[in-house]
Amino acid sequence: IPTRLCASVLGTKLLGQISEQCLPSASITTAHVCSVGLPKDRYITMWDLANGKLLRTITDAHPPGTAILHVKFTDDPTLAVCNDSGGSVFELAFRRVMGMRSCDSRCLFSGSKGEVCSIEPLHAPPDFRDHPISPHYSLLAMALSLRCDQYFSLHIASGHIGPLVPVLVDYCLLLKRLDLLFDQLYPRLVENMVAKGVFLESLESHIIADRLGHLPTPIMKDLLTHYQSSGMMDSLERCIVHLDITSLDIQQVVQVCWENQLYDAVIYVFNRGMNDYTTPMEKLFTVIIPPLREGRSLRDEEVVMGNKLLVYISCCLAGRAYPLGDIPEDLVVQVKHQVCRCSYTSVKMLTITQIFFEILPSNSIWKDSKDLDVLLELLQVGSVVQFNEERLLMLAEKAKLCVTENRRRHCARSSSLICIFCHKSKACCFIVFSFSYQICEFLYEKKHLYDRIIDCYLRDPLRKGEIFSYIHNLLSMPGYSPEEKKSVKDKVRRHMHELVTFDPTKSADLVMIHFAEEVQQIISELQDDRLVFRFLSCLLEQQEGHHSDPVLLLAPELYELQLDLLSRFDPKRLLFFLQSSQQYRLEEAVLITQKYHHNKATAFLLEKKGDVEGAFDVLLETLKENLSLLAAQREGDDEEETLTNVKDSLNDIIALCHQSSHSLNQQQREVLWFPLLEAMMAAQKQVKGLDNNQTFEALKELTMKVLNCMSSFISLPSIIQRILQDPVYGKGKLGEIQGLILGMLDTFNYEQTLLETTTSLLNHDLHWSLAHLRAAVTRGLHPRQDCCNICLQQYKRRQDAAEEIIVFSCGHLYHLKCLQQKDSGCGFTSDVQQQWSCYKCSSNKGGR
Repeated sequence: IPTRLCASVLGTKLLGQISEQCLPSASITTAHVCSVGLPKDRYITMWDLANGKLLRTITDAHPPGTAILHVKFTDDPTLAVCNDSGGSVFELAFRRVMGMRSCDSRCLFSGSKGEVCSIEPLHAPPDFRDHPISPHYSLLAMALSLRCDQYFSLHIASGHIGPLVPVLVDYCLLLKRLDLLFDQLYPRLVENMVAKGVFLESLESHIIADRLGHLPTPIMKDLLTHYQSSGMMDSLERCIVHLDITSLDIQQVVQVCWENQLYDAVIYVFNRGMNDYTTPMEKLFTVIIPPLREGRSLRDEEVVMGNKLLVYISCCLAGRAYPLGDIPEDLVVQVKHQVCRCSYTSVKMLTITQIFFEILPSNSIWKDSKDLDVLLELLQVGSVVQFNEERLLMLAEKAKLCVTENRRRHCARSSSLICIFCHKSKACCFIVFSFSYQICEFLYEKKHLYDRIIDCYLRDPLRKGEIFSYIHNLLSMPGYSPEEKKSVKDKVRRHMHELVTFDPTKSADLVMIHFAEEVQQIISELQDDRLVFRFLSCLLEQQEGHHSDPVLLLAPELYELQLDLLSRFDPKRLLFFLQSSQQYRLEEAVLITQKYHHNKATAFLLEKKGDVEGAFDVLLETLKENLSLLAAQREGDDEEETLTNVKDSLNDIIALCHQSSHSLNQQQREVLWFPLLEAMMAAQKQVKGLDNNQTFEALKELTMKVLNCMSSFISLPSIIQRILQDPVYGKGKLGEIQGLILGMLDTFNYEQTLLETTTSLLNHDLHWSLAHLRAAVTRGLHPRQDCCNICLQQYKRRQDAAEEIIVFSCGHLYHLKCLQQKDSGCGFTSDVQQQWSCYKCSSNKGGR
């Protein structure tokens, strides 16, 4: 390196270190730093161009005895490549961990496979920096020298084919560059059999994933040949059924598939390539028919073929393509008819039934597949089929095994059995009907035995819920005789317990419409109290919900029975029931609630009855019980729940007193409020002696709440006098009631301040309104024009000094005489002159 170049670029340090050794440089490359490759038996150094500092000395990047020819940086500043005089290429990965710089070297290409004379990283342009390839991969071009011929070639040495070719295929497909894949990459791999095989096998995953659907004809031919010679027939079949049919040589593919028993591929080619859906069936029949006719058992490959045939027929009848996809919509009907015509000849129909009964003898296979539905659909149309009783029994048993499957499929299967066997012998029908409730319904309806159909619904787990609609329709619709309806009603009465257990809501609806006169008897026959409670709840809900329709008039005893059941099984809904229902008798309802000690409900009934004092006594008793429990609490007990009960009880009794005080006189109000106040003060005194500050403060707050509520109905002097007369406080010191009195005074001060503030705001608003009204009345008016809007003469030109004019707020001007004349002409007198309005604006909002 010339001395002045080293001095100007790297500085004096490099000048001293290199110049003193007088060593020539073999290669220099720059990124943010500078790498210098030294000649044979030497090393690579890395320099910082900003300050000339030596960063790394790399001594083990290449084999000893070789010189570095080129050092190149990739797009990644931590990754570089170099090649030596031995023809090898190495990757240099730079690392810096905790201030320590290191370099990892890895051989990319060995000189034993050929000499690399030049390397060049392929840098991505700026618009490709966000491409999925860029962050993870770097591309490298290498010039190889083989037998003295130098040309750019791909890295296709047999030892490196596995990891490289699939990556190239992935790149081309990610970039959507099929031209690179098939026109440039593949022709260079053809001469190498290893590379060619790896390339063809790399296409399989992309074909199966539908990322590659079309192959050029030469490549498709090579694919068939390679997979066939390699014995990879399953992989070949998977590829064929995912490829576009136009890329296949149909004759070659069909021949290969028949020779290797690739039936899925054969069906795919015939269906997609020629719209032929029957030829594959016929060819498969020709293989299966001989052993069936001879009566011998099928071989394994014949069983596989039969299974494929069944699935293929099922797909065709369902409009699905085999082995994947859907049949075009315009061909669905045509394909179904073709498959049926192909199957409905006597020979082929016999073959199909034999396939079902010979190939699928296992119950588990029938239960978990749709093969039974396929057979039933074929048999329903193929009227020429003859069955012996053994086969018929087997078919019925298969149908019974599927009873717990999808409801729609089960109903369709039963309908198919009806169509197939409804004209057979009585013995055959008995065998089949014993396994299908829907078929029994079909027969009973033919014989008008409608009551027996109810048994079928009750025993059919898939259609049990439809029994209510069936009963309602039969009892409501015309066309059935009174005897038939009576037999159905009798059967329903006998099974009412089972119906109510299954669905009490629908049972209540049925009873309300068709058994209104027998409600009492039906309830008495249910016996189980919980079942009666569920049924009666639904019945009363139905009754309350029909406001516009004619409702069922139920006896008060039923409501009282429901009240008793609610008190036992669902007390939380008791009060809502009492509030929403009106048909119970008050005296009996009070006795029921008192029987089960539901005091809140009892108080509601007594208040509704007009006994306010009785309701107050019941609620006050509940409050005292809760206060006693609170006072009995000890430290560590759960006081929160008991305190919540006290608050709820107090809120209930305050609501009763507040609601009743509006209709009571002063003496009657004191009878309600003072006992409540005394109970709270007594509890507060009792708790204070237990040194429980938290409970005491809570009771003190509740007592103040009572004082605040009662002060709206009882005068303040009366309240203070009653407090001083109370034995609890009358003999004590003033400090014991100081809190209550101060609280009352605070309330008084608050209310007085609130009243004064409200009065001030009202006065301010009134003053503001009057001031604005006065300003609006006294403000001057500016006319829009100087002429009268009636006579159209300017008021300034009139010489009469006594002439008066009227100006409205809208700005229009009139002569007073003109207005008077206008009113005289309309029949008005001069008394209405204060009610004049602008004639020009009267069509809109009117003037002032």
